[in-house]
Amino acid sequence: MITLEKDGESTFVSLSSAIPNTPKKSVMAELTWSFIEMRERRNLLRTGYDVMVRGLRNALNLKRDLDLGIFYELTNGRKGLIDPIQFKGRPGGLHQRTAQGCFNADPYIWHEGDNGGVEGEFAEHIYINTPAFASLKRAYIYAFIWRGAPQWDRTDANVIVKVGGMDCVNVKLGQTESPLKFCVVAEIIPHGNRIEVKRLSTFHKNHSECDAAYGWGFKWTSGTK
Repeated sequence: MITLEKDGESTFVSLSSAIPNTPKKSVMAELTWSFIEMRERRNLLRTGYDVMVRGLRNALNLKRDLDLGIFYELTNGRKGLIDPIQFKGRPGGLHQRTAQGCFNADPYIWHEGDNGGVEGEFAEHIYINTPAFASLKRAYIYAFIWRGAPQWDRTDANVIVKVGGMDCVNVKLGQTESPLKFCVVAEIIPHGNRIEVKRLSTFHKNHSECDAAYGWGFKWTSGTK
């Protein structure tokens, strides 16, 4: 696995190991995180007070929630954006065309779903089917803290890009102390049978400020989940 440690650093990854129409063997972005305070307190309270621990854990979960998203632009100029705020209340399955995207049809990009979770460790996934790269110009993987104080260094958050089920790139968000809660993690650019994955790690206040920085061209209003 390649760990990109410097902003602007990039690597090329072959698509030869990716299997079309197979989510776990596609190009996948995975956001994983846990809450350090939750683990510390849970270990201290690991006694017979199961009810109390469960209540504390649930209360802590309500304080912070991370999300994974993707912006994509096709060669024909069409643009799209997929994250839990965009598809809230409009869930869709792998083969359906919804605000979560679609894996087996245009745009060949699908978000597995929002994971608020009730445990101490969490994950969200975005799958990019190999046919997507025939018409994909660029894509940006981003993550943001939806709820709670923006403290990345208390989350152990990682974003991993996998190809064909194998870890290729790991960007460690949990090592930053940025007070801004929206992070553009990486850019993906197709190059024939390879993709270039570039670490960006730029931090912004919200979707709107990120859009202004990268020129995505959307109009933004306040949203909820």
